[in-house]
Amino acid sequence: MSSEYVKPPAPRSPELERAIQQSAVIDKADTIAALAHGAIGQRRADRITPYIDHPRLAATLLLRWQNARTISLADDVLERCVACALLHDVLEDTKLPRSELRSQLGGNEALFHLVERLTEPPGDPDAPAYYEAIAQDPEAIIVKCADRCANLDDVYKDVRRGTSLDRWRRYLSKTKRDVVPMAHDPKLRHELLRRIEEIEDTLRTAPR
Repeated sequence: MSSEYVKPPAPRSPELERAIQQSAVIDKADTIAALAHGAIGQRRADRITPYIDHPRLAATLLLRWQNARTISLADDVLERCVACALLHDVLEDTKLPRSELRSQLGGNEALFHLVERLTEPPGDPDAPAYYEAIAQDPEAIIVKCADRCANLDDVYKDVRRGTSLDRWRRYLSKTKRDVVPMAHDPKLRHELLRRIEEIEDTLRTAPR
């Protein structure tokens, strides 16, 4: 398949569709993210999948975890975390200026600062200070876990296809080093670890 082929975005999950219908904040966040990532033609690592599929999956995981009582957030906190999951890469990966995002969010400073906390610093995405800042904020921890679990779901697909195995081995090591320790809640930790174990089981039988 040619790397020039680009799939359309996947349909939004039923959970996310309902959240968008019920919350103007989540609706706005989804629109901002879709436009910002789409404006630069950003794709996932396979160079085919539109990038917006990733933040939408992270947001969906939060909604599913809430329904399953993996997390138990007040309505306003859940709304903010879902909106942040949709927006968590726009400052990092798109051309949307901070000032424009702040303006688009209409004075929702709590959401804006949560997105800022989830934004990796330029030049050093593995900076310890980045993870230390997230670990100090319970909402940021939950969003980061959803972000990483969404990534791990994509990693599993790649590993099953035998794609980028060395890269994903390193990614798992960094996940265990940087993200798992901040997931103090056993249910959130389980969500991370079961994905890691599933991928590692597949990697054990993969050629080196």
